[in-house]
Amino acid sequence: MFASINSFLNAYLLKYSIIGGNMADFVRKSSVKEEVKKVGKDMRCPDDTIEGLDKFVKESIAKAVARAKADGRKTLRAHDF
Repeated sequence: MFASINSFLNAYLLKYSIIGGNMADFVRKSSVKEEVKKVGKDMRCPDDTIEGLDKFVKESIAKAVARAKADGRKTLRAHDF
C-alpha cells in the first residue's frame, strides 16, 4: 500500500493535520500562533516566523539523527536533541 514508512507517516500526518501544507512541513501556523498568544498575549507571529521554526525543527532532527548514528544507534532518543 505504501512504498515506505516515510510515505505512510507523511500521509498520516497530513490527514490528521499534524503537519502543515504549503508554508511549513512540520509546524502548523494555527498551533504556533495559539502558543505564542498563551505565552505573550500581545505578540504577533508572521509567516516568516513559522518558516523559521520549521527550518529549526528540520535542522534539529538532522543533528539528532547524526548524534544517534555517531553512537551506533538507529533509534533517536530525547538526549539526542
